[in-house]
Amino acid sequence: MSIAEELGPEEYARQLRNPTGKTGLAVAEMLNETNGEGNLLAIKQLQLMPNASVLEIGCSTGSMAKVVIEQAENIIYTGIDSSDTVISAAREQNSGLIAQGLASFHHAYAEQMPFVDASFTDVFSIGVIHFWSDPIKSFSEIFRVMRPGARMVMGCLGPENTPPFARAEYGFHLHDAQTWRSYCFAAGFSTVELEILRRESENAPQFFHLIAQV
Repeated sequence: MSIAEELGPEEYARQLRNPTGKTGLAVAEMLNETNGEGNLLAIKQLQLMPNASVLEIGCSTGSMAKVVIEQAENIIYTGIDSSDTVISAAREQNSGLIAQGLASFHHAYAEQMPFVDASFTDVFSIGVIHFWSDPIKSFSEIFRVMRPGARMVMGCLGPENTPPFARAEYGFHLHDAQTWRSYCFAAGFSTVELEILRRESENAPQFFHLIAQV
């Protein structure tokens, strides 16, 4: 039996949105595996350059920090997450990178981040934006902390063929790709592309990436 089946759709959705305790860590580690391909694709789409300052929103236990840092010379990684549980785990699991000044992890929310304007050259996130009840507010805050010319890649679940836990009453706010594009433009982004990811089967959930630039 999968962890989703063990918890049931409502509790599983809650743990996806805000992992807590041992169960939350188990869900987070599962997501590190299932979202791994999407994270690697997002990082590739950023086309990271030397001296980049990279923000991951919804960093979970920080499994992508080392991957990001290894993309080019002198990259600095910053991760935020709304869960104290996973941020504590991320700091523990990436203590070496933190000690070297290459990574930092913060308990924070996308709609209100503890960073000065124009802090980052690149921003990415997988499986987070579909939890936002006010996307324009969050995208506007992301826009604020991005430098001119900065690039953002966001992956999220689409509204087609959704699993039973991805429902509005459980905290999911699913939109089609064009609606997400409109939110990005409303927040100030100058260009917004979308990429619908290939699905393994016709009945598989829809997933896509938004690629935007300041």
